[in-house]
Amino acid sequence: MEKRPDDTPTTTRSSDDKAAKELGEGEDNNFGEVPEGTSTNCSRKAAPFSIAFSAQSPPLSLSSSPSLTSLQNSLQFAADNPDKHSGEQLQELERRRLYSIESLSRKIADREQDRALLCRDLAEIDNIRESLFARIGHNGTLIGRLTNLLLQMEKMADLETKIHFQMERMAPMGRGTDGMVRCLREQLADLHFLRGALEEREGAIDAEMAEELGEAEGLQEWLFCREQLAKLSAERCHLNMRLRDVRTLLESLQSICLMPKTKGVEENE
Repeated sequence: MEKRPDDTPTTTRSSDDKAAKELGEGEDNNFGEVPEGTSTNCSRKAAPFSIAFSAQSPPLSLSSSPSLTSLQNSLQFAADNPDKHSGEQLQELERRRLYSIESLSRKIADREQDRALLCRDLAEIDNIRESLFARIGHNGTLIGRLTNLLLQMEKMADLETKIHFQMERMAPMGRGTDGMVRCLREQLADLHFLRGALEEREGAIDAEMAEELGEAEGLQEWLFCREQLAKLSAERCHLNMRLRDVRTLLESLQSICLMPKTKGVEENE
């Protein structure tokens, strides 16, 4: 499989670019809402975790980065009080807004390239799966169990990624989110319990595959297939959430326009 480009942010040229890069990386972003499917009164007995749970993250706000917080506040104040700013001040704010939009747009392009390569890797894993299934095509019952196992592994990897992603976002928010964090931890514990049961099924199916394929190389292909599927599925889920967050940030900046482009703004671009 082709190695995807390094995702490490490059050296930035200004505080606006740095803020946009940080937000694109998802390192220091905060969320201020309860995630869908989360209750602050969480009880594992009263509300048992199920595979159908969806730990979706709420949209990211510009307030998650100090630099973009300052820019957003300045833009909003200028939009509400244009008479308190000179033309030069408005042009400078507009220049900073456009520069941040450019930085976030580059980040989106990078993420989309990463996703395309990731989808290519997943397609290669799917080809291995189809090849293995063709070799045991006479055993339809086993193929059905394998298909179900892979689907459950993929779903579980996605759910675990979403929960960890949400917990990372809540960490910088302090004690105000203790209830939500506790609930997410309980959901994660329930997921780990279900993972234990799934691992028992994996062991039984691995033994059947070893007997069905009859040689070590085929078994290694199967083990590689299922392990990579879970890993790449988690990466895809994480990448999709980051892409969504950066797009939300971009749309927020695009929605605040102080003035049409002027000669001064164009020269600063």
